[in-house]
Amino acid sequence: MYQKLWNFTKKHTRKTHTAFLFLFTLITGWSIVGLVIGTLLCLTTAMSLPVQLTVLLCTTGYAGLIPGFFAGIFFLYKLNLKRPAGLTYHSNSEERTIKLL
Repeated sequence: MYQKLWNFTKKHTRKTHTAFLFLFTLITGWSIVGLVIGTLLCLTTAMSLPVQLTVLLCTTGYAGLIPGFFAGIFFLYKLNLKRPAGLTYHSNSEERTIKLL
């Protein structure tokens, strides 16, 4: 799911805005999922209004934060590890780059 969203975002946006829009979409989508789950919990159980608001805020916030933001950051981190342009090392205060085949 994350790969498909990344490819779609990368295809339809500028290179400088891709990561921002990818994370924004993930956080918004997962927050909506959390809001729906919290609403279903509030409708099926008998709770007072302050408890219902707390449940809604917590399910929305944690769903947006954990699978939305953190998983999106880890996905972007993994993408950067997959594409090494070359092997760079420092020797005698010179920087040399070795091209990988």
